[in-house]
Amino acid sequence: KACTCYRVAEKYDLCRDLSIRLADLQIQKGSTFFAAKSYEQAAQMTQQLQDLPTAAKYFNKAGELYVEG
Repeated sequence: KACTCYRVAEKYDLCRDLSIRLADLQIQKGSTFFAAKSYEQAAQMTQQLQDLPTAAKYFNKAGELYVEG
């Protein structure tokens, strides 16, 4: 929910950082699907920040996790 608030407020950097933290916690928990969703959201927020190489890295990580899960 916090990510949604940050996204609506256009605080994309905070939303991205929170999404990555959430993804790491979900990986530790074994929830690869939800970790992938979090990385996907981080990638979208990074796109909004115009950092396309980093966004591609997060999309790639999300894809790897989707394949795992």
